[in-house]
Amino acid sequence: MIKLEILLLAAGTSSRMGQPKALLPIGQKLLIQHQINQLQGLGRPITLVLGAHAELIQAALNETELNLIFNKHYIKGMGHSIAAGVQAIITSGREVEAIMICAVDQPLIDIAHYKNLIQKAQRSEFSIVQSASDENWRGIPTVFKSEHFEALTELTGDQGAKYVIQANCKQATAVQANPGSLIDIDTIDQYQSLIKR
Repeated sequence: MIKLEILLLAAGTSSRMGQPKALLPIGQKLLIQHQINQLQGLGRPITLVLGAHAELIQAALNETELNLIFNKHYIKGMGHSIAAGVQAIITSGREVEAIMICAVDQPLIDIAHYKNLIQKAQRSEFSIVQSASDENWRGIPTVFKSEHFEALTELTGDQGAKYVIQANCKQATAVQANPGSLIDIDTIDQYQSLIKR
């Protein structure tokens, strides 16, 4: 079994939402609690990267098995959060062969899709396994194998890991997600639409 860990990003400012996305109610839980519970079902170590609203989000967590990281450069974009999280994982002393990068604002992804990504990484020679939408958009959740760890720790700005994927496109493949499940929540209208669903 591939030694894979999960990197969950929740460091953004939620500027378009106007309030911390991680603390939005989803059913009987907050969004951050929902995402962590989903990912814990995979039985893999989870590193959570916080930045903006870190104290409020941390206060909503009662999980003791999370590895919490604070990215002081969160204002500079997702790339910095990925770099901080990957650096923390690879210097933890644990043996890690792959990291699956996930976002806090994609609550419609079910555990089956996460498992499919991990299985694809285990069974194929591809070193990057992305999620693909029914409209052929590709993005996170994405699994990166160890040959990309160094490049991930060097990311900056708000482009996430796109640079690493573009530079290694021949090593990348994708797993189809359920239609509509890869939507992320950036605005209050998107959140309200999600609640109605």
